[in-house]
Amino acid sequence: RFCSVMAQVLSSSKPLTVKSLQEIRGSRKDSQGKEVGLVVSLLGALLSGVQSEDTPIQPYHTSFRDFLTDKERSKEWYINVQDGHYCMAVGCLRLMDKELRFNISNFPSSFLSNDGVLVTERQRFSRISPALEYACQFWCYHLQCAPSGNIAPQCMVTLAKEKLLFWFEVLSVLGVLNGAA
Repeated sequence: RFCSVMAQVLSSSKPLTVKSLQEIRGSRKDSQGKEVGLVVSLLGALLSGVQSEDTPIQPYHTSFRDFLTDKERSKEWYINVQDGHYCMAVGCLRLMDKELRFNISNFPSSFLSNDGVLVTERQRFSRISPALEYACQFWCYHLQCAPSGNIAPQCMVTLAKEKLLFWFEVLSVLGVLNGAA
């Protein structure tokens, strides 16, 4: 459990909260959906952000990451970051499949451009969770860093056939549509 959770923490592109990490883990059957919190709560001396579900988690010092990712030094506590990328890629794709939908930001009209909606209105209407924001921005990065092989082909097909425009919508609302290329 430790290795699985820490692989996810160490492979994330930016520090994520316990809540977001757990959402990306998604459908995994674990301690009533609290596996991330159970593991990181015991690591307060080594990780910041473990006291709250809404504070991003990150190692206090890079030496902790260096230790965990060195098989010779860490032995049974070794973290294979590629496994974390696999977990994150699959989790991001599943979360996007589950949550992406038409007009996810619930704007009064889908005919308005993002510039036509004030920033305060965008924030008020937005229904994009931090975990979904992360998934939409970084799924491809994790897919590239994961061990080569067959990663959730059905999720990829669903994203391409059914959810592509909804993914573009989220990226557009977040102001990172250029990342889609």
